[in-house]
Amino acid sequence: MQRRLSLHRRIKVLFEKPRNSLGSRNLAKKLRQESISVTRHRVRKVMQQLDW
Repeated sequence: MQRRLSLHRRIKVLFEKPRNSLGSRNLAKKLRQESISVTRHRVRKVMQQLDW
């Protein structure tokens, strides 16, 4: 639960930074660069839950 909430928060911050223009692939790549192990599909699912 804690990991999922922190992932949601981090995705939200990264997505809003460049004017809401990153897709799931680029978000997943940025998260992996921050040593957060996540797949593109997980990012896509979170984006759908956040209505993006």
